[in-house]
Amino acid sequence: MPHYAPLRTVLPDARTTCALYDAQVSKTLDTLHQDARNDWLPMLKHAPQAFWGLLRGKSMMEALTPEMLKDAFIPVSAEQGRYLYSLAVAANAQHVVEFGSSFGIGTIYLAAAAKDTGGHVITTEIKPSKCDATCKNRARL
Repeated sequence: MPHYAPLRTVLPDARTTCALYDAQVSKTLDTLHQDARNDWLPMLKHAPQAFWGLLRGKSMMEALTPEMLKDAFIPVSAEQGRYLYSLAVAANAQHVVEFGSSFGIGTIYLAAAAKDTGGHVITTEIKPSKCDATCKNRARL
């Protein structure tokens, strides 16, 4: 009868091999998610424009312009970020393109996946101030 080693001894510990569990990545993401949770005020001031646009049959993205959202995080949640990471790793993604980095939370999840797959991330953002914020947040890693 063959002997099978327990799975935990065959597979490396994910916390030591997954870039998402790097201490600095985790700390940066925790800080950014907390900042995003406290970011409701910039969005609140545009609620009337959003509501009026929705009443006129516009989508939320048609009702709110990039200029209105220049100070808003518009983040992916931690759960969504882990899902993005998982999708990119499962696909062994070598080339990841992100449209609209905002402050870079999603970018960090994608960059962790790219590090684990040996790939790279290209991201875009329409607002120069958000590009700068994404670069600063990426530099914290």
